[in-house]
Amino acid sequence: LRIDPTWNVLPRTKGGLADFEFDGYALPNSVWSIGASSGITGTPKFMEITAHAAAARMEYPFDIPDGEILRGASLAHPLSAIGLYAILRYWMRGGTWVLGLNFDILAKNQTIVVSGSPNHLSKLCREYTGDTALKLPSAIITGGKPNPYLMEMYLKRFDVVRNAYGSTEAGLMSSKLLTSTVSDTSAGFPPKEAVVEIVDSADLPLPNETEGIVRLRTPGMVRSYIGDAKATAEAFRYGWFYPGDTGMFDESSALHITGRVNDQFNFGGIKINAVAIDEVMQGISGVHDAICFAQSTPDMIGELNAIIVLAPNGDKTKTASDIRAAIHDKYGPSRVPAKIFVSSTVPRNDAGKAQRHLAADEAKQLQPVS
Repeated sequence: LRIDPTWNVLPRTKGGLADFEFDGYALPNSVWSIGASSGITGTPKFMEITAHAAAARMEYPFDIPDGEILRGASLAHPLSAIGLYAILRYWMRGGTWVLGLNFDILAKNQTIVVSGSPNHLSKLCREYTGDTALKLPSAIITGGKPNPYLMEMYLKRFDVVRNAYGSTEAGLMSSKLLTSTVSDTSAGFPPKEAVVEIVDSADLPLPNETEGIVRLRTPGMVRSYIGDAKATAEAFRYGWFYPGDTGMFDESSALHITGRVNDQFNFGGIKINAVAIDEVMQGISGVHDAICFAQSTPDMIGELNAIIVLAPNGDKTKTASDIRAAIHDKYGPSRVPAKIFVSSTVPRNDAGKAQRHLAADEAKQLQPVS
């Protein structure tokens, strides 16, 4: 577009407003925006996203299906890094962005793609009580591992569901159209511009079908956190970003995210993947939401506990029994929560991620289900 060269000449006013001077284009390393991590441990980390990184993120097309009418919506905060770049990707391609958290509003505005965390999408689906046949074209799961137990519910409200993997620090990485209600949780294949590895605790690459620590490099990644040298040293090493996720490549080299490093509990040598336990609980019919967490007993012994939100008209005793039975059947007695608490909410941040460090404090005010 041609810019009128006189646009930057503002008339002087009685207030003495000086002429505005346009400095030209931003340099690639100029700070374009400030991003913030989700802060699942209670302390968000801030980062500078450069003009070069911002441009690379806006070019990522993973969440825009080819040939689709571009009309999108996000259930995350629109000014979060994920929400902001999603909006810009649509606008750059001539699309429309719908602001709304209600299924009726999204449908009325003919929204094509709705993105959100597993918790956001579950809430959207559960709270809609209208036309059972009404569906939107597609949903994108962001900010969390897709729950295979909830896929059936998603597919009742959306024609297709896509799993996208990314982070505030690195932008979108990959995505995969999910075709199964239970077994398919792959994040697909990273593009050629990005590099993803699965490594062990010594940073040695692991073979396919072996779970380990995720590390990656992307054109849009940041290089450090603002004013936090310790967190920077932990997350950015040797040119790699370590997002804190665990994962693996399957036999076809598709990426699977299995959980979070900090969500791996160890009780007496028994390692427990908290996300896997959450998935089972959230799939129980009487459960609206649920997370597990580590808590110390009065004699300082760690135990696995859980907080759940009951579905409407749910029976707490039966639901707790169903949870224990389902986890026992899938993972054995060592992974069954010692105590299950019922609350009106589960502690989560705005991105829908579990805040397990707050769950233990909340549980102190509650009585466990017998």
